[in-house]
Amino acid sequence: ARTPSGSYVWDAGTFNSNNRIADPNWSYDNNGNIIKAPVPQTIGYDAENRQVAVCTQDPTSCPSQYATGRTVYVYDGLGNRVQRIDNTGTTMFVYDAFGNLAAEYGTTAPAPGTQYVTVDALGSTRLLMTGTQASERHDFQPYGDEITGDTGTWRAGVTGYPNSLLSSLYAPGTTRQRFTGQERDGESGLDYFHARYFSGVQGRFTSPDPGNAGANPADPQSWNGYAYVGNNPMTFTDPSGLFYSTGGWIYGLDKLFGALSRFFGGGGGGHADLSAVANTPVYKIPGGLKFTVDATEKTPDRQKSCGPARTGFGFGALAGGSAEAGAVITGASVQASVGAGFFVDGDWRPSAGAFASGGAVAYAGNHVAAAPSQEQPPSVVGAYGGYGPGAFITNAGSAQQLRGPFWTGTVNLGVGPGKASISIAYSKGVWVISAMGGLAPWSMGLGLSGSTITTTTAATGTSRCP
Repeated sequence: ARTPSGSYVWDAGTFNSNNRIADPNWSYDNNGNIIKAPVPQTIGYDAENRQVAVCTQDPTSCPSQYATGRTVYVYDGLGNRVQRIDNTGTTMFVYDAFGNLAAEYGTTAPAPGTQYVTVDALGSTRLLMTGTQASERHDFQPYGDEITGDTGTWRAGVTGYPNSLLSSLYAPGTTRQRFTGQERDGESGLDYFHARYFSGVQGRFTSPDPGNAGANPADPQSWNGYAYVGNNPMTFTDPSGLFYSTGGWIYGLDKLFGALSRFFGGGGGGHADLSAVANTPVYKIPGGLKFTVDATEKTPDRQKSCGPARTGFGFGALAGGSAEAGAVITGASVQASVGAGFFVDGDWRPSAGAFASGGAVAYAGNHVAAAPSQEQPPSVVGAYGGYGPGAFITNAGSAQQLRGPFWTGTVNLGVGPGKASISIAYSKGVWVISAMGGLAPWSMGLGLSGSTITTTTAATGTSRCP
């Protein structure tokens, strides 16, 4: 964001000790939501801190009933914005089972013909082609503030660039999906990030992190409830407005596990670490899938913390149990296990160690209650309960490398007197594959389920790794 403030809408220059804007004509409610700004005049919220109205002619409050000068938003039970009501009529939004926008219906007919959209590595719309002509062009500063074709710049006169910041904010044009693919609202100049709204001019959200969902005790940047992606917008994205990821993917099994976590996490809130592909070609194929080539492998921070001994290998025994039920967009899961094993690091130094791992989560759409905090949106499908012994293998060179949060994907099958479970856990270059099963009385289970949640692990061992 610009500092100090200038003549631009949504600009802010001073902040108070509560990390809120202290300039004149700005106000917050008791929950930390912006309720008054120079443009628009007032903003209304419901009991769940969802932005439900934007008003330009109501100087003291912003009711959620439509009237001249008001835009009203309606949400479904999962927190998806399903209606937008303004002076042009009502726009309806339809979502798929994963929370992705699937269709939009309104009173204004779209322009005839086919248009083609080009996006960058962050998912931001950069070019809109109508036939063989460029009808829209968009360039962005790191936090989403649009670079316009102002007089005196090389973009001036180039077809497609907005001619001012005002037009880029309040006249979004044909394609409202702008910065990282989020929808820009012309009535407010804000971007809709599902759980809350974002100001690219300020480079931060207009409401604090709901329930402190994205806070990670090990990452001080995540403690700022208004900050966008830990103040690292060239690397991370935040499609849901709730989480950003702190780890990168590497090749081999690590690359595979990263892809699996993004797939099972769904489109409603996955958070991609793009630091390895920031300067590589991005290709998009039908269906919205994107892939890159020549990405640079990153060195995981977890491995750095254990000296020169990078990863190695380990194996051992464990026992655990779980209970879960869900239907993808809503669910709950409780998992716990303990284990012990033998490890060899990258310098062939052996060690022994033990660990305890677990996690609990309940969610409905964008609303999540969990311990530990979920680094990826959770997902549960099916129903299962059971326990049993098992074994694990890992590329960790010591038990200590198993500490901390892990993305964990699990498939369970129980038939009463017997069960079988397989689990894949991944975090910052370290992976663990475990399998549990057997017959009663040592192993029992009932049901069928699959889940992806964030678990946490405490571990100790004889390795010199701290």
